Amino acid sequence: MAGRRKAELVLTEAEAEQLKAWALRRKTAQALALRARIVLLIRQPCT
Repeated sequence: MAGRRKAELVLTEAEAEQLKAWALRRKTAQALALRARIVLLIRQPCT
């Protein structure tokens, strides 16, 4: 695929845990929860 390479996403374990908490918490704003889920999915290696 042509184009620029994407920068690697580097998160600490504490940051990942915070994102998981936001994604799972019922009182989190839905937009924030969605962004947290997206970042967590991007963090996973492609198989």
